[in-house]
Amino acid sequence: MTLYEYDRSLGIENFCGVDEAGRGPLAGDVYAAAVILDPAKPIEGLNDSKELSEKKREALFAEIKEKAAAWSVGVATVEEIEAYNILQATFLAMRRAVDGLSIRPSLALVDGNRDPGKTAIMMAKYVGDCRLTHYAALLRKALNDAGFEDVPIVTNDDADDHDMHPGYRLGIQGSLCIAAALPMIDALEELLRKIRPYELEPGSAETAFEAGVEAICAGMRSRGIRGSLKGFEHAMDLMCAVRYDRSHPRPTVLIVGEYLLNFHPGANRHVEAYLEANGMEVIEARMTDVIRKTYFYQHAQDREYHVTRPLKARTWNAVADNAFDVAHALTDRIARRHPLYEPATRMEELVEASDPIIHHTFDAGEGVLIPGEILHHAEHGCRSFLILQPFGCLPNHVVGRGIVKKLRELYPDAQILSLDYDPDMSMANIENRLQMLIMNAHK
Repeated sequence: MTLYEYDRSLGIENFCGVDEAGRGPLAGDVYAAAVILDPAKPIEGLNDSKELSEKKREALFAEIKEKAAAWSVGVATVEEIEAYNILQATFLAMRRAVDGLSIRPSLALVDGNRDPGKTAIMMAKYVGDCRLTHYAALLRKALNDAGFEDVPIVTNDDADDHDMHPGYRLGIQGSLCIAAALPMIDALEELLRKIRPYELEPGSAETAFEAGVEAICAGMRSRGIRGSLKGFEHAMDLMCAVRYDRSHPRPTVLIVGEYLLNFHPGANRHVEAYLEANGMEVIEARMTDVIRKTYFYQHAQDREYHVTRPLKARTWNAVADNAFDVAHALTDRIARRHPLYEPATRMEELVEASDPIIHHTFDAGEGVLIPGEILHHAEHGCRSFLILQPFGCLPNHVVGRGIVKKLRELYPDAQILSLDYDPDMSMANIENRLQMLIMNAHK
């Protein structure tokens, strides 16, 4: 079976093939290409390039560019290779190639040398009792059905009650690394959204952001938290180098809501890109607070209501909650060098204003984060708010749609759009509702 025949046998639409060139040479950049083939325009003779003559490769090169549904080339520079190592620079080039496709792929098939027997999948979420936290179980089934029963799924749980990753436990060191890195990523995300709509060189903010994230990750892998802080310093230098002009600020819109819909462009139908394309500046909720909230809630419950929990659990809640404050302080110290950076509002302060609406010890859905974020940004001048709600997630409907009336009483001039993502919702329906918010914001 040729690679082309194998690709077709998968039965997946809009998946791309990704490969690199340039890892072997001693000098120069590393390149990667991503291609989505068009089933309606078959290309005869496609196969592994090493199985083809030079003449045949050249002929297929031109035909692929002409007939492919989408293709893109990404590059990582010599400086990035030296900063991150050749392997990580290769991944960076591959990511840029995939991101450059005019069609968003549903799957990327990467030509690589990773042994599935030494591979794990990391999910930045815990396993629990709500819609979001069932995804690990669904992924477990999909991996098993695909023949990857031995590939573990690593969640950010400190226990493995659902036997997702037998033999592995997220220990203190791993937990502290997560707590340290999240505020750094949030800081870069904040700057990306403040710069991208105003950048003087299209794509420069995104490029700096991606390289900055890679620097943090590379530092964490090599030297732990100390290395990630060094990488974050480099990331801030990259963001400071991006040129922009904010002399004509856009109206802002805050996006809050359910975890997955908030942060996953594929889940929310690229709503952030749509808002920016229509003249808005997007404010995104912080991932750090989403991960921290359970420890914060339970620590508050332990202190204020003396909830009966084992000493070990109470101690862990206190340590984890306080660790995030330390991580914020480390991030603020470095991020202050950028003129657009605003230190993150600490959770204790964020929840104070929302207590009359939803108390800070309420632990269901996104809890106090939705009203807390809206009230905080409304106080600082934002008047457009988008609450993303998934189908069948009752806790988020309670703390999302259920609080709109009270929030409007506090800020009568605010636009608060609660957008339900039902399975049959079309993009046309989403755009119609967003256009109302956009037009009112531009008045």
